[in-house]
Amino acid sequence: MQFQFDIYDDNGIDLSSLRVRVRGAVHGYSSTYFRLDTLQIDTLFHLYVPDTIFRVWAVNATYNWESRCNIRATYSRDGLTTWWVTIYTPLVPAQVIDTWDYMGRSAAVEAAFAHAALGRDALIETIVPNWLDYLTFIQNMGCSEGETVYVVNTDEPMPGAYIYDTLVTGRVALQATANLYYPGMGWGIEPVFGRISHPFFAAAVELVPTTVRLTYTPIPQIYEGEIFNMELLSCNDVFGNPIEESDVAWLVTSDRTAPSVVEYYPPHNTITTNPLEPIWIKFNDPFGPIDPHSIKMRIQTTSGDLIILDSLPLPPWPPEWIWDPTTNIFRFDPLTYGIFWEQGETVTVTFLDIADSSHFCPPNRYAHAHPFLSWSFFMVDGPLLVEYFPHNASFVSCPTQQIGFTLYDMDGIDQFSVRFSVIVL
Repeated sequence: MQFQFDIYDDNGIDLSSLRVRVRGAVHGYSSTYFRLDTLQIDTLFHLYVPDTIFRVWAVNATYNWESRCNIRATYSRDGLTTWWVTIYTPLVPAQVIDTWDYMGRSAAVEAAFAHAALGRDALIETIVPNWLDYLTFIQNMGCSEGETVYVVNTDEPMPGAYIYDTLVTGRVALQATANLYYPGMGWGIEPVFGRISHPFFAAAVELVPTTVRLTYTPIPQIYEGEIFNMELLSCNDVFGNPIEESDVAWLVTSDRTAPSVVEYYPPHNTITTNPLEPIWIKFNDPFGPIDPHSIKMRIQTTSGDLIILDSLPLPPWPPEWIWDPTTNIFRFDPLTYGIFWEQGETVTVTFLDIADSSHFCPPNRYAHAHPFLSWSFFMVDGPLLVEYFPHNASFVSCPTQQIGFTLYDMDGIDQFSVRFSVIVL
């Protein structure tokens, strides 16, 4: 027997957080007792909006760069100075030592001071870059608010600071997240020349399972009467959110024993004088409830009646069949059925099968563990007075008048049991 459960999270499931307690021991998903099947997967994306790109120019200290720039800010530290500028006339290439691009103002300022320490003039310029210089685009995804999410190659990660930085699972979540933040931040607007200051970038990180199925095979298998307990202790999504509170514990009782017959009525070879004698059978099952709908039996009389019961319909079933779940007694009432046992009749009851109730796997059947059970009882009325004399209320004149009567019973009469009295008034 196996136990199986599915776990779903649209953000992706962190399998390393999965813990299951079985028979008192705690197991992870990689336990040899479990088989893990991934039913659905999705892509975990790193969604980010890059900070402003700054270009640091290292130029010769003797170069008159001020004639080609507007100074926007001056930074001084430890006797060194750098400038944030707007370059309105291109700098003479021969005077430029080199350039470097940095994401975020603080990174650019630190780099500029490092160049100033080498005796150069370091200029910081804000640029709207051609992102193809840094990343390889895979796909552009338009969103309903007007912005675009750019899926980029994860082999070329872009270092630096981000205005917005998160992980999302699935392309639908990418668009939804961009829609959520775009209206308030104004990111992703495409200015003239197709340059974007703060685009939404999405880089695929890994494939994550969103629906998994765990199958547990008990070793050793569940033994007869064992109350087997399994409990899902923990499971998080990829963001560390725990599993929602729910019924994540199972109690299963193992029942491999078929119902048995404890007692039946009337006993075998009973002689009864009751033409409405009921028939009943009492069952027992030590672990599980009995399913009365599965009963199979037949009642046959020598006068020709044949009553066959081949499983009961769902309640309400015919009133002549009575099932008491508290005592596990199944009863047949001939009066309700509309018959009676006739004089001299032999009634044979044959019980064939009944099963218990099992939620998993086939039920345990009586017929698989025991032979069929058959017994008989006999209907016998007492002797019948068929003739007597003299008749009731007669007048007689004979002083030696005899009194006589005739008794009849097809089964024979015990003559020593005859008793009568004569009363003289």
